[in-house]
Amino acid sequence: MSKLLRRAGAIALLFWLSNTFAAESLIVERAVYVFPAWNVAVTQSDVKKYAAEAEYVSAAAENRFTLEKLRYRSDGLSVTALLYRLNNAGETKLPVIVFNRGSFVRKDIAPEL
Repeated sequence: MSKLLRRAGAIALLFWLSNTFAAESLIVERAVYVFPAWNVAVTQSDVKKYAAEAEYVSAAAENRFTLEKLRYRSDGLSVTALLYRLNNAGETKLPVIVFNRGSFVRKDIAPEL
């Protein structure tokens, strides 16, 4: 095989890999998370371990922040992420906390956060 064909093949492979990675790392779903009522949250999560009812209701009603539930693709898998962001931050650079925990057992842990 000539050098030219090997280079063309390598370039084609790199192009395919970069496009595949770019396509897989896109957010495929993004929605504002709606907190369930306290009586629902306690049946669906362990929120009672972390907050009293009044604390939960107050935090869920907080309007300075928005919690978004994102879904993106990684290595062929659907990954769910939660983004808790300040409203009206504009272009201000802010610190971030990454809560990186995967689980097929637990469905919705957002009320606990």
